[in-house]
Amino acid sequence: MSELTDAPAQVLEVHNALVANARERWSEEDMMILRPVYTRPEDSYNSETYNYDATGNWIVGCNFEGWGPSMIFKKGVWYYRSRRTGEDKPMAGGHEEALGNASVFFTG
Repeated sequence: MSELTDAPAQVLEVHNALVANARERWSEEDMMILRPVYTRPEDSYNSETYNYDATGNWIVGCNFEGWGPSMIFKKGVWYYRSRRTGEDKPMAGGHEEALGNASVFFTG
């Protein structure tokens, strides 16, 4: 959670909603073992410098493969990121849609 100290307020709000939803599904012990919520600043590999550079975007989603698209916060706009293509599609409902997704992500 330490890297979330630099997260924008909207990212923290969606992250916290996602954690709350995960707690509806799993016990605190399971939460510690599974670590189901995956929120972090996005980086991109730079093949010229052989380093990972920050993109300024934030990824909010789950820590399991196959659980649906990630939510991306990019330049103040929320997107869905396709697992298949990597394409980002804007959320029509913006921040409210991201919060709604987070509140049912694990429980349906």
